[in-house]
Amino acid sequence: MVQSFPRISDFDVLDCWFPGKKKQPDGAWRPKHRPQSGANAITAALIRMQPVLGTPFPTLILEVSSSQSIASLLDIRDRALGHTTQINAAILVSYSRNSTRPADTFWCQLAVRDVFAPAPPPGTSNTYPAPIVLFDIPKRNNRYPRVDDPIDPQWIPVTLWSLPTQYLYYPEIPPNLNPPLPPSFDFDITVIKQTIQDERRP
Repeated sequence: MVQSFPRISDFDVLDCWFPGKKKQPDGAWRPKHRPQSGANAITAALIRMQPVLGTPFPTLILEVSSSQSIASLLDIRDRALGHTTQINAAILVSYSRNSTRPADTFWCQLAVRDVFAPAPPPGTSNTYPAPIVLFDIPKRNNRYPRVDDPIDPQWIPVTLWSLPTQYLYYPEIPPNLNPPLPPSFDFDITVIKQTIQDERRP
């Protein structure tokens, strides 16, 4: 799925719990050094800890479903990217298995936190602010793409989705490394589609 990842060795794969009803994502990552080594006190104070685990929130999560509805995935996204966490980006993947394999469909979305939204007043829902959708597979003729069909560029014109690297580190800034970090974390939805084709059971 991943085309490029900024220094994968600099990121932890970790546990995370969303607010409200307990929910653990299928995958979660954050920079290993959080706050970064040498960060000043102001920067360090911006890092929010998870209330149950006592560790910094991941900055990127992955949620994959073959049984949940897309509406359920969107609810997970809204809570994950809400103001009570410090998760900055969510990748959602849904595979809808039907009675015959040629009818199986898939859907993907990449959404990010609105980091410039005004601070919420007391009592605001944990789904505030609304996430920003960077990429999404739309419906056409009231259905999502079939897994077995070639991707139609008129339907899905962009298959390499780029997440700006800043979202992997916010509220810190990306570190100055040598070699430098790439400007984005890229993943290819054609690889997701192929993985579903290769791994689904008959």
